[in-house]
Amino acid sequence: MAMRRYGVALTLTVILLGGGRLTASALPSARQVSENGVSSNSVAAPTASGPKLAGRGNRTNGPATLDGAFALQSAPAPTSSAAGASSAGSGEAGPIVLGTIRGKVKTQPAQSAQYALVYLRNGPLDSVIDAKLDDHKMTFYPYVSVMTVGGTLTYVNSEPFPDTAFSLSNEKWDFGLVESRGVRKRKFDSAGAYTILCRLHPNQLAFLIVSPSSFIARADKTGEFVMPNVPAGSYELVAWAPRVKSEQKNVTISSGEATVDFDLKR
Repeated sequence: MAMRRYGVALTLTVILLGGGRLTASALPSARQVSENGVSSNSVAAPTASGPKLAGRGNRTNGPATLDGAFALQSAPAPTSSAAGASSAGSGEAGPIVLGTIRGKVKTQPAQSAQYALVYLRNGPLDSVIDAKLDDHKMTFYPYVSVMTVGGTLTYVNSEPFPDTAFSLSNEKWDFGLVESRGVRKRKFDSAGAYTILCRLHPNQLAFLIVSPSSFIARADKTGEFVMPNVPAGSYELVAWAPRVKSEQKNVTISSGEATVDFDLKR
């Protein structure tokens, strides 16, 4: 014990003889060191910010459902100081250039145009969109459903008796005999158009379009459509309507508008 006191005294003596000063500021305080040993006064690492991706349609608290066009929503433009720092340092790209694609879909027979829709075959998939098919009064609702690759189709049998829904299109699928108020689900990993039928009611008919991108626009009753907020670039635009052949056209869009019309026939 005497040796330990002697050692401490000797150490202090050496510090004092050397002109050193032992002060409280030389030791870390509780504020400077957090519980995990990292200084709480350190500056947080910057987080990267980019374009905000969002859909323009009816959203729920879960995955998006479509009732209109989904689009890319750009982030707020940077301030002058932020823009200067970016150009001088990281070299990040400037604001995203967005444009609008509009046009009209004509069909033969003409009544199919009101159910037409267009989508970008090679556009971005910003949001996964699901679809719902209701079986009620021996009718599928809606007549035309649309979703994206990666989305889920939910079939609800609202009939007071068992019913069915199936498709012979593409890879084919069948929900089998579904009990009253029963629900079936199927995820789609590939794009395509599906004709949906019922084994018990031959007159029941519906269509499902699985789009490879989330840029989709429905036509109005006259066949006109508008697809806003499309990132500048070159795309393959596909027009589809029931009971007619779909058609694809190439379109290049920048900051303005591009007009593309279709004439779909059987």
